[in-house]
Amino acid sequence: MKKSLGLWLLLASLISCLKADALDQKVAALMDSRAYNVNQKFVQLLFKNREEFYDQGRIDFAKVALKLKENGLLKLSFGGPKDLHISFLTPSSPLLFTKAVSSSLQSLGYYYFAPKEAEYQDGLYRLGIEMSTEYAIDPTLLIEEFKKRGYQVADVAREGETKWRYTLELLSPLIPEAESLELNQESEIARLSGEYWLDVKNLAGTLSFASSTYGANLYPQVTLFDASLRIISSYRFEEEERRFSVTIPSGVRFVRITDSYSPSNIKTGIRVKLAP
Repeated sequence: MKKSLGLWLLLASLISCLKADALDQKVAALMDSRAYNVNQKFVQLLFKNREEFYDQGRIDFAKVALKLKENGLLKLSFGGPKDLHISFLTPSSPLLFTKAVSSSLQSLGYYYFAPKEAEYQDGLYRLGIEMSTEYAIDPTLLIEEFKKRGYQVADVAREGETKWRYTLELLSPLIPEAESLELNQESEIARLSGEYWLDVKNLAGTLSFASSTYGANLYPQVTLFDASLRIISSYRFEEEERRFSVTIPSGVRFVRITDSYSPSNIKTGIRVKLAP
C-alpha cells in the first residue's frame, strides 16, 4: 500500500514538473528573451498558481498573455515601423479559416496586410501574412476575436521580435455577424454594408425575405454555404418581387444575401424567416 502511494506521489510530482516546464517555456516564448531572463523570479511568482493557467489540461494562452500584459511584461512595441510576419496554422477548412483570420484582423483595425503564404499540406493549412506596423498585434485581443469565430488557440509562439505563429483548432464554425435563425421566427436586420450573413444551423426548409423599406427595388443574390464555407448553390433574382424565397436543403450552415447591382439597395434592412 505504501509502495503504491509512493509511486502515485512520484507520478503526480513528475506530471506537475512537466506542466511547470511547459508553462515556463510558453511564458518565455511570449516574452522578449532578455526581459524573461531579467524578470525570471518575478515571472515565476506571477505564475506560481499554475493550475489557473490551464484549461482542461491545456495551457490557456489568453490568461497567460493577459497576466504578462497586466504586469508590463508583454513587449509589443518595435520602436518604429517594421514588417510584422504572422503565420496561422489549422487543420480546419482553408476557406472558413481565411475568412476568420481576415475578419479578426479587421475587427482589431488591421485592414492593410498582405498574404505571403497559403498552403494546405498533410491536413494542415498554413496562412502567412505581413504588415508594416510599429507594434505586434496584442495576442489577448486576437485570441478573443478567434474565440468569437469558433476557434480555440492551441499554441502561440513568438519566433522573433517581428515574427509570430498561432496554431488554432476549430470547435464550432461561427460567423460573428451572422444572424442566427430559428424555425418560424421572423427576424428584421439591417447591415450598412449591404451584405447579410445568416446562420441556419443545418435546418432544412424555405427561407423567405423582403426589404424592410416599402417599395425598395431589390435584385438579390443568395449564396448557400456548408459549415466549411464551400458553396452549395447560388441564386440570382433579376425580376422585382415583394418577397423572395429560396429552398434550403440539408447540409447548409450559412446563407449570404446581397444585392446583385448595388449594396445600397439592401442596406436599409430586410425581414427574413425560415419555415419548415
